[in-house]
Amino acid sequence: GFIPRKFLQKYQLLRGRRTILRRLESFLICQSRFRECLANIVSASIQRIRAITWRFNVMDFVVADFETTTKVDDCRVWAWAVCDPIDFSVVYGNSIESFINSLNRYNVVYFHNLAFDGSFILDYLLKNGYTYTNARYPKRSQLSTLIDDKGKFYTITINIKGHRVTFKDSLKRIPMSVAAMAKMYDMPISKGHIDYTAPREVGHDLTTEEIEYIKGDVVIVANALKEQYEHGMTKLTAGSN
Repeated sequence: GFIPRKFLQKYQLLRGRRTILRRLESFLICQSRFRECLANIVSASIQRIRAITWRFNVMDFVVADFETTTKVDDCRVWAWAVCDPIDFSVVYGNSIESFINSLNRYNVVYFHNLAFDGSFILDYLLKNGYTYTNARYPKRSQLSTLIDDKGKFYTITINIKGHRVTFKDSLKRIPMSVAAMAKMYDMPISKGHIDYTAPREVGHDLTTEEIEYIKGDVVIVANALKEQYEHGMTKLTAGSN
């Protein structure tokens, strides 16, 4: 039938307004999603900046550990692991040579009982062209140590191709076993167990059990050290903290 012009005009006007409202609604939804996405990006960026700030303002350190054979005539490193306390990521290998080659990315490396692990580092370096110096800052292919007259290791500093790395002893800061540390700091993980006497040839392919064991050790110590650093305990020993 016949539709009066004024009703037709009102209908078209309403239809146009509905279209505008639908488009405005879609725009607002997109804008809301964009703001949410932007907020997530900003939040992630802030967290990353805080992590970087913590790393460089407090101290850039990682935690390492060696596993060694028990034979007197074949005493060597058959596994190592390094844990970054920022995200607790772990890298590992199966020879001291591969460990030394990984050091160019680190500045400070903690071992829990540096006297033990450090002796393997010194033995390897001195057999591979490094020389000892009393200088505080060793030059390329030099190393220096802080060891008292009782044989207690405090630091070892080496210069690898122009990059200095200092090894420190977490046992001097937290004088307890790794197992006790996990309990004291109420960690959700505990120290594992492996057969230390099992035969492991040079180049031994690490088993899943061995990898999880050595990863657990460095993650526990990294957790404890990170907590100390976050509370301003950054000195070399427990007494000085």
